[in-house]
Amino acid sequence: MQIAALLLSAVLFQAPAVTTGSAGSITTGSAEVQGTVNPGGQPTTYQVEYGTSTSYGVKTSARDAGSGTD
Repeated sequence: MQIAALLLSAVLFQAPAVTTGSAGSITTGSAEVQGTVNPGGQPTTYQVEYGTSTSYGVKTSARDAGSGTD
């Protein structure tokens, strides 16, 4: 029965997916970032990393993206 449940889960749920957009309204102290998260039917969290270089260095706390499918 556990194998059937795992197979059913694999069919019903997909991996969470994220689409990132560009940053806008950039100032010396802030910026707006656009993006979407599709939890794929699984409990999902997200966070944003940012900084003044490609090494980033700072990240937001994890936020709940829910467990829906869109």
